[in-house]
Amino acid sequence: MPTIEKMWIILIVSIQVLFLAELKFTVSVNNPLSKKEDVLFKLEKVLNDELIFSIREGLACEINLKVYIQQIFPQYEKWDPSLSSQVTFLSASNSEQNRGLLRIEQTGILKIPELDREDQTLCIPNPDCIIESSAVVVLRENAENAKRILVKIKVNDTNDNKVSFLEPVLKLTILEDLKIDEVISQDIPFAIDPDSRENSVSQYQLLSEFQVFDTKNNSWRKGLEKEHSFVLYVPQSFIPPNKLKLRTQKEIDREIISDYKYILRASEGAAPFSYADLELLIEVLDVNDNSPKFLYHVRTLEVNESMLVGSDLEDIVTAVDFDSGPNGKIVYSVVKDTCRNFAIDSESGKIHLIQPLDYSKTTNCTLEVEASDRGIRSLSDLMTIHIIVHDENNYDPELTLECNTGQKFERNNYLFKNTYFKEVKENQATQNSKLLCWLIINDRDSELYSNIHCEMNPVIESTRYFQLEKMPDKNSIWKLNTKQALDREEKANHELRIICIDNWDKNGAGIQKTSTATLSIIVTG
Repeated sequence: MPTIEKMWIILIVSIQVLFLAELKFTVSVNNPLSKKEDVLFKLEKVLNDELIFSIREGLACEINLKVYIQQIFPQYEKWDPSLSSQVTFLSASNSEQNRGLLRIEQTGILKIPELDREDQTLCIPNPDCIIESSAVVVLRENAENAKRILVKIKVNDTNDNKVSFLEPVLKLTILEDLKIDEVISQDIPFAIDPDSRENSVSQYQLLSEFQVFDTKNNSWRKGLEKEHSFVLYVPQSFIPPNKLKLRTQKEIDREIISDYKYILRASEGAAPFSYADLELLIEVLDVNDNSPKFLYHVRTLEVNESMLVGSDLEDIVTAVDFDSGPNGKIVYSVVKDTCRNFAIDSESGKIHLIQPLDYSKTTNCTLEVEASDRGIRSLSDLMTIHIIVHDENNYDPELTLECNTGQKFERNNYLFKNTYFKEVKENQATQNSKLLCWLIINDRDSELYSNIHCEMNPVIESTRYFQLEKMPDKNSIWKLNTKQALDREEKANHELRIICIDNWDKNGAGIQKTSTATLSIIVTG
């Protein structure tokens, strides 16, 4: 008898080996994997009345539970293989327990269909993805030898899904005032891989090659190592609520680089390896960290007093601000004007004349111009402009005659402009070179034009009786003297016409102005 039992055992083992070898061949053809995972199913554990198997997803298979009958009835230390034909399996599972996926036939064959571990109805909320089926095993149709067993099928994952991102491009916006080692608040989504963790994404990395938008050249170019401003901040666990983020490793300056392009690569940790790329477009938003700057902070201009109202000064008011948007929009204004003759265009910075210039009133002006940006916290710069007004000979000399009456000099009443009269008794002007009048000259032009020459009209006969004499070192004072005694019987009325010309030496560009005064002298007895 022992010899027969040994033969049965050898036969059963041989059948099992051939069955497993057939299964192994099928797997290697349909889904070649490493030799360690070359089997369709595996008995993982026998625990009390539980049989726990593991299978690979995606492959249908059948398990002959009779092969494990000795594990079901361990009380039979010496198992008679002939008893296998006397075992009946009665299914005790309901459809809710295994969702109709497992079926144990009376012969002990457990049929397992193709299972997809990523099927949400299969493994969620069951992360171990275990499907159960129960049966009552009856030996020799004897109720005393009946036992209820629970068969658990653990569905193992295979790397049958590729890594992907929901969108190929992600736009991030940051402020340029971020500090070094500061984590950007905006989240980067994880890549998607429905496989289990060991077959899912295991690594995220920023590729070393990146692009930058060069603000100065207004174009994209390959980024330099020194411009590699970001590193990936990866949490220790990829499980939500943890998020992927970027962290700064260098200072950001939008005025140098306004945009970055990085490639974020997500890679699997199991064969067959796959990866997915996400393009990160990082836009650097401006902050008002640059104040307007004038090209010159002090300038001196020279203008003629004849400058026309509305004319522009030389285009010297120019400021730059490297910020963008309102932070870089410059507004010009005059904050100080000592002569109040000028105004400025707030956008262009052009300065124009709004009131006529008059050298006699204003010889120079000082303007302080402010350039300020439109940022919320506005920044500004100041420029000082000194304006020198050049005189032009635009005023006629003003002539005044003050004549002698006794010991008192007084101005006579006007007959009309620059016309005077004087009564002189002949006995008061009998001596030669007798002072009759003072000629006072006022010229509102500058000294450049103040060299004044006066003379009497030589055509008039009366000039033989009178002469003009300039006072030493006093260009604006002349005196009218008699050249000989006045005789009423000889000539009772004298008409003197005095002509004064400024810029006599023509130092003032040859422009000359002339004024005339007429003096009627009546000789009385």
